[in-house]
Amino acid sequence: MSASNDSAELIEDISKSFNYDRKTKNAPGQFWYEHYPAYLSMYALLAIHRNECVIKLASGGDRLLDLGCGFGDLLYLMRDQYKSLHGVDPSDAMVKQSEANLRGRELDNDICIKRGLAENLDFDDQFFDTVLMLDVYEHVRPEFRVDVLKEVRRVMKPGAELLLATPSRAILHIWNFIDNFLLIPQKLWRREKIRLFSIEERPFTEVFCSKRELFDEVREAGFKIEAFERVGFYPAAENPGFLEPFLRRTYHRLPWLHVIGRRLFGILAKISMLNQKLLIRCVPDPDTAAVSAKSNASERKAA
Repeated sequence: MSASNDSAELIEDISKSFNYDRKTKNAPGQFWYEHYPAYLSMYALLAIHRNECVIKLASGGDRLLDLGCGFGDLLYLMRDQYKSLHGVDPSDAMVKQSEANLRGRELDNDICIKRGLAENLDFDDQFFDTVLMLDVYEHVRPEFRVDVLKEVRRVMKPGAELLLATPSRAILHIWNFIDNFLLIPQKLWRREKIRLFSIEERPFTEVFCSKRELFDEVREAGFKIEAFERVGFYPAAENPGFLEPFLRRTYHRLPWLHVIGRRLFGILAKISMLNQKLLIRCVPDPDTAAVSAKSNASERKAA
């Protein structure tokens, strides 16, 4: 089987795993931060907060690439910082919705949304000023992550920036323990398996890494880390089994308690050690790039 056939099958597998078709049908014409129901509005606020942190880190330039662009949120929000907006997503449904969302708002920017994978980017070398990889890294199999980052570096201009956000495995373990603990009575009643400490890892989703692993892999791929922060207070992130029904009930029956919950979320989001996502800004390391160029030249001569 050819490499192109392998990539096509992988794209289909990822699309099915995420059930993208259903997600786009449930939120036609909406960006991700707009699709939350009213009782989960606090999660929308947290998504907006993450976006704001990313926008502040971005330097601007000619071309922006969003890997795993989804509904096109960041491309739209960063439209004034870049002349040309590019997105890549493995889902045909997401590509269509992202492009429709952007073109439907009559942007002046050049827009190009493609279906594909971060492992094999259909762009020239040194093409982009900024690359976004937000909530994508955990969907790449660990053994391929360094190669993916090297492919990302290939399409970046010298001095360009990569903004990458991914959940912290340690913080997720804490929040999942709390969520699973609160669900014990419910699971006992239903005679379901009780799971406290483990995080259920599935292909293409929720294959998490630690801060150290992320930093080591980024540096191995030839990047220098220039900024780091924790963003996104998302308690009970895996289901959320306990919290979502609670928020639904309070929104309809105890609106005052729901308002207090929204404010509490805002306060806790400022305590960075509780935030589950690792956000880094990194640039290609020129010393590493020089070593790689020499190595490639030596290999060509030997061949």
